[in-house]
Amino acid sequence: MFLYRITNNFSMNYYSFFNEKFRAIHTHPLDELVIVESGVSTIMCGDNVCRISGSYVIFYPTGQEHQQNNSKTHRYTRWWITYDRSALDDLLPLEIIPRSFFVLPLREEDLARIQPYLALMINGEHSDEHYAVCRHLLAILFRLLSPMIREQLSEADFEQYKYSRLLHAICRHIDEHFAEPLTLDSIAHQFFISRSKLVRMFRQTLDMSVNDYLTSVRISKSKRFLRDGLSVNEAAIRSGYSHTGYYIKLFRHYIGMTPAEWQEQL
Repeated sequence: MFLYRITNNFSMNYYSFFNEKFRAIHTHPLDELVIVESGVSTIMCGDNVCRISGSYVIFYPTGQEHQQNNSKTHRYTRWWITYDRSALDDLLPLEIIPRSFFVLPLREEDLARIQPYLALMINGEHSDEHYAVCRHLLAILFRLLSPMIREQLSEADFEQYKYSRLLHAICRHIDEHFAEPLTLDSIAHQFFISRSKLVRMFRQTLDMSVNDYLTSVRISKSKRFLRDGLSVNEAAIRSGYSHTGYYIKLFRHYIGMTPAEWQEQL
């Protein structure tokens, strides 16, 4: 990963990796634009849940809770830009400046059109002059993307997305109650659906089982506890595991090392 911070209010990086780690629901203090060259992602933002593959653009507004998890079996390659929205106020009409979450699939020719501008942004010097250049390059990017957004996201039969408010609510429930003894039956009962529908929703939309999702959330939360200095046993209990040995086994499976080994690296 190559990180390039131009100012406190404008950063970008380029990232290409296999086996991306699970990410919990989070927010950012700045607008976030992600241009994915290749990957497979499951995205939750607001009431939206979608799964998309290939090349695509994602926009997360300032302060919007979201979660993006990328397939461990596909290389994920993307450009990432965070910026203060006010940087575009004098460069673009208000209707072009993004303010709401969106996911936009890119054709090969679309990606080829915007890549040169991304390269110019990341290859400059750390200076006020280059920040001014980046502002204009970002404005050009949004001018290029604007007609694509209107064209492709207005298609009623666009099947590449599978949005589900119910699934998003279930994922939020798991994220908020991860330390409780959650089961398929208890989750299904909470949302007045059958076990089979619950299992099918996760498999078809997120490409994972309910248990895999719950485990990923718990492991992610436990890393926060370990980072705060809690013991392995305490981290296990607070993450919903009454048997520390089982927690250690799962942690090693998901992270590639034991909780103690991971904590020692901090």
